[in-house]
Amino acid sequence: MPTVVHLHGGVVPPQDDGYPVDYLGAPYVERLRGNHTLTAALTGITAAVVGVIAHLGLYFALHTLVATTHTLTTGPLHLLLPNLDTLQPAALAITVIAAVLTFRLQWPLPRILGISTLARTRRRSVRTTRHIIGSHSNNAGRPFTPADTR
Repeated sequence: MPTVVHLHGGVVPPQDDGYPVDYLGAPYVERLRGNHTLTAALTGITAAVVGVIAHLGLYFALHTLVATTHTLTTGPLHLLLPNLDTLQPAALAITVIAAVLTFRLQWPLPRILGISTLARTRRRSVRTTRHIIGSHSNNAGRPFTPADTR
């Protein structure tokens, strides 16, 4: 059995890097690559998984960026469309910033998720504070006075 030496932080060619168990399964994996039927099936499964992930991404983006949607139905096709009048500017700003951090600056995903979560949490706490402060007024729009409580 071959011996595997792994040097952390060193430059190791990919064929020499890995775990000892990799040598046990490697011949079988290489044999499976030549099986065109299996390769075609796995390609189909991969395409289905990518489609589901894309659908979920679009669904969550649509329901995060706009408050309401409407459905366009044509025969068997049901297309969910956003009502652009209900666009959430804060959610759009967080999305654009996260996209720039991801694709332009190549930041790691956990850091981007943390910043996005903090931005959303901060926005909600400001809105809640305004709501609580704003609720201490009467219907006339002015602050309560002792005369209002009689």
